[in-house]
Amino acid sequence: MGSGGRSSGHLTAACPKCGAELRARSVADLARRLSACCRTAVPKKVSARTQSSVCPPLPFELRFTELIASQNRTTYAHWTVYAAEKRRWKAEAAVVMRPLSGLRFEWSRWSLLRRYAGRKREMDMANLVGGAKPLIDQLTEMEVIVDDAPAHFSCAYAQQRSDENLTVLTLLEYR
Repeated sequence: MGSGGRSSGHLTAACPKCGAELRARSVADLARRLSACCRTAVPKKVSARTQSSVCPPLPFELRFTELIASQNRTTYAHWTVYAAEKRRWKAEAAVVMRPLSGLRFEWSRWSLLRRYAGRKREMDMANLVGGAKPLIDQLTEMEVIVDDAPAHFSCAYAQQRSDENLTVLTLLEYR
């Protein structure tokens, strides 16, 4: 499938560093392939000026099936717990953020909405912001944003009870 997603039972994604097309049957397998991809390959330099720089119409929503977990899960845990969390977000981001590949924003304003359902409950703001860090790191790693410092990145965080568990990241403004 050219736009990422499932094709004949496989997930497809592009490596954010070298651009290689990867296929896997599960998100976990895709995460392993993504983390191993650039260890063996020589990453090519990708410049936003050489790729398509067609910006999506605003507001542009990215919908993730992963739900942001509380920062309490990883704060005092073994480092492998946080590494696994980052791998999960990396795998899903490679598929969901594909429309933004080739774009690099010097400054951007985003909105992150955590929609929770069932027995999940609302988190306090510190755990929401800290739990979203692996997702924001993927914006930087995929070179969509220059840095997550306030000079280059702004994000509003919110939560909402819903009928489904979902994380919605919305691009509101960019320069």
